Amino acid sequence: MEHSSEFIELFKKGDHKAFEHIYDTTKKLTYNVIYKMTMDIEESNDIMHDVYVKIYENKHKYQQIVDLKYWIYRIAVNHTLNVLKKRSIFNKQRSSIGFFYTKQINNQKNDYEEGPIMALLLKIKPKYKLPIILKDIENLSYEEISKVLKINIGTVRSRLNRGRKQLLESYQKEVANE
Repeated sequence: MEHSSEFIELFKKGDHKAFEHIYDTTKKLTYNVIYKMTMDIEESNDIMHDVYVKIYENKHKYQQIVDLKYWIYRIAVNHTLNVLKKRSIFNKQRSSIGFFYTKQINNQKNDYEEGPIMALLLKIKPKYKLPIILKDIENLSYEEISKVLKINIGTVRSRLNRGRKQLLESYQKEVANE
């Protein structure tokens, strides 16, 4: 998702074709992150619209950003967190929405395989949930996650470890209750 400096300058000057290109090349990744945080199609579409409005309105701030992809990720994550905080849905179980993150935990490897356990991810605190989404679902590197969340790599690793432990504990409780 590299964008040349000339292309970015056109975007900053308000070139609509440049903005369309940014939208076309980033919309899928942006939507995936938003949806995996909200697990609600309508809400994700609303948030995505707001995110791209913010991107367009804040294009003049781009000179402070090293990488367009991470700037967009950051706007998407921050805006989604703000919406979720306002609506207080991080701690609610939303089993009627469907299964997007259906992973089964392997105790030895801490790997995830397809399975019907989406609700487990909802039980994890957002500060642990986001690194799991970005690492295990979006396949970002530790460095990329560090840029997106604006935390150091050690903190990324720590939050991933704690989040995976919480996920494993929730899974074990679910299995014990069956």
